[in-house]
Amino acid sequence: MYCTCSNKNNYEIISLCDIKKFTEKNGPFNANSAWTQISIADIFNLECDKHNIESIEKVYINVSITHTKIIETPKSPNINSEGMTLTGKKLLIDGYVCVKIVYTSLTKVQSIHTVKFNIPFCTYIVIEENADIFNDIYCIESCVEDVFLSLIDCRTIFQNITLFLFAHKETLNCPSPQPPKDNCTIQAGAQPIQAQPFQSQPESSIINESSSIQYSKTPINPITNITANLIEVKNEEDLTILTIELNNNKFITNYTGDITNRTLEDSLYFSLLLEDKNGFVKTYNELKANEIADTFATNLNNISFEDGDKLLLSYIDNNKISIINNIFNTEYKLQDTMEEFIIKNGQLSTN
Repeated sequence: MYCTCSNKNNYEIISLCDIKKFTEKNGPFNANSAWTQISIADIFNLECDKHNIESIEKVYINVSITHTKIIETPKSPNINSEGMTLTGKKLLIDGYVCVKIVYTSLTKVQSIHTVKFNIPFCTYIVIEENADIFNDIYCIESCVEDVFLSLIDCRTIFQNITLFLFAHKETLNCPSPQPPKDNCTIQAGAQPIQAQPFQSQPESSIINESSSIQYSKTPINPITNITANLIEVKNEEDLTILTIELNNNKFITNYTGDITNRTLEDSLYFSLLLEDKNGFVKTYNELKANEIADTFATNLNNISFEDGDKLLLSYIDNNKISIINNIFNTEYKLQDTMEEFIIKNGQLSTN
């Protein structure tokens, strides 16, 4: 007996690398730079309490580096048949990839669910001959070039990730390596996911110039061990165009009539996914760069949440998204292109 699952690759991948920006920041990648490309293949099996998969809708992906180490190796005077020269030094790299898959269940109601996997990897990069084993520090920049998924059956997924890694020597401290977590935590288009129907919500408030929400904030802090109750989305001119407040276990939204970002056309600018503790998707909303936030705000306004729910934010530019505790006037700095929060005591938390 066979499952009637779809093997079509019609899913959306969130946080694929922007090749142009990555190259402008880190390139050029010539013979004198330290980089490598790897392919990470794996097979995932759903846990027993998860519904069978009918189709995959979206894939969120994030790469974290856990450890690096410089080692000595043999040297090669010439390039080998694969085009590689050994300098006598290699940088060993340990890391893991967090993958969150949003899928439609193979049930009558076709409810939307999520499942997360944590994939460790190890690789190396040949570095310059004069690297100091004990004192040099290398930062690793990652670029997810491609993600391929295919359903083997309704409970088994094959996945292959194509990953580009670039190492550069730093005199300043790199971002602290993060150990893998048991429950893979995401730290970065197609039509919105259609979850179970929601009751129509009252229209959100429009922010005008005279009533724009302004908060006096303390200096930005890292996104660790926080509690917050407000999300701000800014446009290309750093003006707030959307606010999402967590108030009495509901989202309260406000928006302006401004275009989000005219230069990015229809790129996905910001998205919000809310799921319960069992991975059932309660709501998904996305805002494209060439849109105003009215539809996003109206669809999210007055949607309820509970303690234990998880909120996944995805964004094209972390500098345009602010996480704020407006009780203590504190703003927190987002990292990468994605961040996941858990709701505790009616507020966003990273614990």
